[in-house]
Amino acid sequence: ASLQNKWIIIMAIFFLFTLKSAMPIPVIPVSCVCVISAMVFNLPISIILNILGLVIIFSIRYYIGRSQKTLPYRILKSYDEIWKVLEHDGKGNPWLLFLCRMFPLFPINTVSNIYGGMKYDFKKFILLSVSGYLPKIISYTIIGRNAFNPFSASFIIPVMVSSFLSGTGLLITRKIILFIRRKGEEDVKI
Repeated sequence: ASLQNKWIIIMAIFFLFTLKSAMPIPVIPVSCVCVISAMVFNLPISIILNILGLVIIFSIRYYIGRSQKTLPYRILKSYDEIWKVLEHDGKGNPWLLFLCRMFPLFPINTVSNIYGGMKYDFKKFILLSVSGYLPKIISYTIIGRNAFNPFSASFIIPVMVSSFLSGTGLLITRKIILFIRRKGEEDVKI
């Protein structure tokens, strides 16, 4: 943060976002990179940097999924009910993409790979992904901006919003898992 040349920091932040997209397992949480950028830059600039960084992640993983059918794509393709919901008339389900971005239902890279494998329209994919992820980007950025004052309302409220989104995502994921289990048990009985 004390470097005179802020371009080096910007390049480092984009490098971390790129590294996040290239790693098969999540080593660097997106929230950490968003917090780091907000600790260095003012709020509007760090939000823009974080949005651009997420576009990098989404794009790289989308094109990886588009060029090769990844393991998550192949696994989900084998479940007809799940695939019908994902495909949504063969074009990809925009609402599901938006929800997966808003609530942390599935990892960023996995969702991007699957929609890339479905050859979902790239512009819509980026727009829906960024729109769905925007509340979290803003929360993480405000948290980072106020990281040096952790007892302020400016820090605590975004933590609460982020926790609410994560908790809601966990509840939705639990409902989906229970639905799939029940469906599997019904199929076994038949």
